[in-house]
Amino acid sequence: MRAHHLPNSVKSGPIVEFCAARTVRIVLADHEPFFLQGLRSVLEKSRSSEVVGQALAGRELLALLAANKPDLLILGFVLQCGRDVLALVPDLRQHLPQMIVLLPGSSALFTSRLVGAGIGGILSRQSPVESLLLAMKKVLAGENYIDPYLSNAASPAEILPAKFSSSLLSAREREIYRLLGLEKTRAEIAGLLCISPKTVESHRENIKSKLQITSVRELALAARSYVSRESGEVRVL
Repeated sequence: MRAHHLPNSVKSGPIVEFCAARTVRIVLADHEPFFLQGLRSVLEKSRSSEVVGQALAGRELLALLAANKPDLLILGFVLQCGRDVLALVPDLRQHLPQMIVLLPGSSALFTSRLVGAGIGGILSRQSPVESLLLAMKKVLAGENYIDPYLSNAASPAEILPAKFSSSLLSAREREIYRLLGLEKTRAEIAGLLCISPKTVESHRENIKSKLQITSVRELALAARSYVSRESGEVRVL
């Protein structure tokens, strides 16, 4: 059977049932409305699931979880207005949903930290639909699932000096540094953090100054290295 991936709009195709015993109540969250709609259309093909809500930002998501008390939360790594999964986990845990995270790209960034934070399922936004359904089955049964699509994917191995220490940065600057490492543009970062592109540029210049970075290319490499170090993928000289 040909694998169907998780695009912004999902084509119709055969969808296997992942939990025939009961209807699973699901909340979805991501910063892209079209991606959410595609994901919802996939899940609504299954008689075993019911999507009871979807959110674009962290505050909206927490309100949905409190009101609906779902069995499962499926969310992208980054939400709108400055909250990503790692920042949200303490608040999410108060509602005790089982969670599946969809990472950007094909790299297994942050996998070890997400597992340590108690995330049951970890996939890529490009993973096959069949992998998502398998992850749902495993996570709802109390097991962990990391998509082999991630573990088999090659990730960049830039090795940069430890002088690029994120401890010099403010909390907001670290958020922007992380998003730069995830290869988000200035406009995308502004939209995600609900700030102006001019403010993003100001923070970016502050980051360069604090880390003694002299070029845009060096900043991009340093940010990718920072993201990789956070996920335990590269060593630091």
